[in-house]
Amino acid sequence: VEADWRVRDQANREKAQALVAEARQRAAKATEERLSLAAADQAQQIAAAEADIKAATERALGEIETIAAEAAQEIVARVSGIQVSTDEARGAVKASMANG
Repeated sequence: VEADWRVRDQANREKAQALVAEARQRAAKATEERLSLAAADQAQQIAAAEADIKAATERALGEIETIAAEAAQEIVARVSGIQVSTDEARGAVKASMANG
């Protein structure tokens, strides 16, 4: 009787351990899937933020070029008395900015 009980008890323990192992596997898989979705979402957010930063940088550089071109026009006019067109001033500023 006790031997039968021990056999059943051992079988029940093994069954319980198998159920726990299976539950752990399912939980690990679910966690992996959630992490994968979160990583994909984060990658999209980063890409959007990088695009926003690039656009803001380009706008700022455009404003800097405009202000620098206006200043260059004014300086040339004061120093030499020559009127430089906006396009000429902007071109000179772009060339200067491109060369560092």
